[in-house]
Amino acid sequence: MSSKPRICIIGNKYWPSADGPSRVIEDIVTELKDTYDFTLFTYPHAKSQSWIPGVTVIEVKPFPTGVMGVFCFILKCALIARRL
Repeated sequence: MSSKPRICIIGNKYWPSADGPSRVIEDIVTELKDTYDFTLFTYPHAKSQSWIPGVTVIEVKPFPTGVMGVFCFILKCALIARRL
């Protein structure tokens, strides 16, 4: 286990980045990955596991679209994160 402080990012649905918020997260993670131990929750993507070496990526299948889908995605990520 790493001695670096841990940061878990929930709600970054697109990894590699596909929109404004995910690009900001990508920049922050890239800049700080040597200082912090990052875990990102994202929708499945072929490149997500290897996008930034040294960053843990947990892929969560998307739920139906809309507000309830986003709520279910974030809730599922939070429940998984509690076990880390």
